[in-house]
This record gives sequence, C-alpha cells and structure tokens, in this order.
Amino acid sequence: MSSTLAPHALVIRSADRHIWPGAEVRSRQSFAATGNSDFIGNAFGLLLVHNDDVVAPGEGFDMHQHRDVEIVSWIIDGRVRHRDSDGRDLLLTPGMSQHVSAGSGVRHSEVNANGFTSGRSLRVIQVWLPPDRTGTTPRHAEADFSAALAAGGFVTVAGPAAAHLAGTGSGAET
Repeated sequence: MSSTLAPHALVIRSADRHIWPGAEVRSRQSFAATGNSDFIGNAFGLLLVHNDDVVAPGEGFDMHQHRDVEIVSWIIDGRVRHRDSDGRDLLLTPGMSQHVSAGSGVRHSEVNANGFTSGRSLRVIQVWLPPDRTGTTPRHAEADFSAALAAGGFVTVAGPAAAHLAGTGSGAET
C-alpha cells in the first residue's frame, strides 16, 4: 500500500502512542493531552486533542467545564451517558457520534453507562478542535452512523458543513 505524506508528517501507530494509564480510564493519546494546559501550543495543526479512551464500567469524567472548543466523540464500544448544564441527559451507543460546541461555556459529564458490576468497558475516540468563532452559544448534536458503517468504506463524522450528515435525520452540524 502506498501513501503520500507531507515530508514533515510523522505516523504514530496506536500501539506507539502516549498512554495515560489511569485506573479508571486508559487513554491512548496521539500526543500528550492529560495534564496539558497549553492545548494550542501542543496542537498538531488544528488538532488539539486526539484520544482513544477505554473507560472502566461505571467510571468516566464527572461534571467539568469547557469553553471555546469543538469536541467530537465517536463511540466504538459500550455506552456513554452524557449530562450537561443545558439539562441534556442522553445515552450514546456504538456507531454514534456527538459534537459539542462549547462556545461561551458548557459543563458536562461523560461516564460509562454500563454499571460497575457489568464488567463492560467503554471505548470512545475523542478529538478537540478550535472553534471558528469564540464566545458563541453552546450547541450539541448527535448522529447515528451505524448504517453507513455497516455499508463499509470511509465514514465522515466531522467536517466544515452538515452536508455529509444528510440522511441521518439529525440535522447536526459538526
């Protein structure tokens, strides 16, 4: 298989990525994000964070704050329970993607919806990107890509416009 990469591009395979080995969350990070307070300074182009997280049953991230960041989560296995300061309480399942535009500020929690006794981990891929505009009204959108995944091939879950989400029924803009 041939690949054309920019001369400065560096491919870091999953097995070679930085691992934050927490007891509840094992985070395989494309570049170290945990404990990082300078996301812009440590970004890879526009990509501020790219994590592949495995979360223990019943564990996750308690209520925390985000501001002026675009967060896209892709559920690989398990279920995520998302709660936020806008009163949303929803369940995301494999094949689903969620976009949170934090804008002027949003508080949310993300936890493995499988209970402690289930023995079932959650796997989620998450990326953070800078917003086009700061201080906007926070927004959320979810889309289910299960049918597209079953069809095979590449599936676009985020882009500059919602055109790729036509047919998902979500009207999401990611």
